Amino acid sequence: MGLDALLDGMARILNEGASTTSYKWLLLWSVLDSAPVQLATGNGQSLDMRLVGESAIRAVQPQLREYPPLGRSLRQGSLPDDPLLYRRSDLVPDGVAWDLAQWPLPRIQHVPNGLVEVLWMQLPQWEAQLAKDRNSRIPRKLFSTDARGVPAIAMVDIALQSLVRLSPLVKPLIEIRWRDDVRRWNKSVATDDENWSIDRYLFPDSARISLAAPAVRDLKELQHHRCLWCGRELAGSATQTDHVVPWSRTLNNSVENLVVTDKRCNSVKSDRLISARLGRKWADHVNAHRQDLRSIARNHNLPTSPEESLAWLLSLTTTAVGDIDYFDVVHGEPVIRKAVGSQAWPIDRRWISLSP
Repeated sequence: MGLDALLDGMARILNEGASTTSYKWLLLWSVLDSAPVQLATGNGQSLDMRLVGESAIRAVQPQLREYPPLGRSLRQGSLPDDPLLYRRSDLVPDGVAWDLAQWPLPRIQHVPNGLVEVLWMQLPQWEAQLAKDRNSRIPRKLFSTDARGVPAIAMVDIALQSLVRLSPLVKPLIEIRWRDDVRRWNKSVATDDENWSIDRYLFPDSARISLAAPAVRDLKELQHHRCLWCGRELAGSATQTDHVVPWSRTLNNSVENLVVTDKRCNSVKSDRLISARLGRKWADHVNAHRQDLRSIARNHNLPTSPEESLAWLLSLTTTAVGDIDYFDVVHGEPVIRKAVGSQAWPIDRRWISLSP
């Protein structure tokens, strides 16, 4: 399956499929959110539902807060009760994985005129169960499980690879549809001037951030006041903040994806990926300073996700096609190199450490 076919299928799922709760959007969002880690740590042929569950919990947690204009959390469906995930106080990845597998996953590729099988393989036993009862959970016995006891979902060929490349385009579309449904389910919310606050409530980490001076100072101290790329001493207006894996390709604001750089390096790098040597240097920096980065994130209200940040580099480099410009430093000077596809990055999967 090609990229165009997946994009066409995703458009049909987004625009034609029904949604009476936010489960559909939650599943799609979580699959996209976990895709880089899925691809960097797996074989790309199966969906690790525990990783999907972890992403779903990150998405749900801010939505359980009170929405200030109404003094309560926003409803996540058209039914009298919110979906079960929004009523639980003990969300754990494996439990969330099963909830998403048994409810939206077998249904989500169904559209009014048939089945759009572009994400995962639609199993015959799911179809038989849905033909008998469309309104109940798919029984667990109809799923294969992995060694951990979570659902094992076989992906359509290169679907995960394509989702990584399409994520910056598709993920915002999912958030827009999710927001529009939440607005429809909460009719007391204003229709125009509350857009910004609903977006911030539902997806607090989706907008590109601009670091305040105290956060920049803490990152500089962590880097010993030197550019992570060229090693020059950082001073005054020559200092800039850089999304290591470009925000335009990932929408990743995690503190681990942020470094302070020399102005010249940041200008040359722009939205390019980095060389394998600089990738190794950055991975060492992240792994050596995980606790410090978490403290900076906590002190300045920044998101933190070291595995996701490192996985974005691995997954984007392994899915790169065509002639690629990438950023490097030679004898202390920033340069642009060229390579064909992923030949530029002989990157080691062991860079990602899933230990806490």
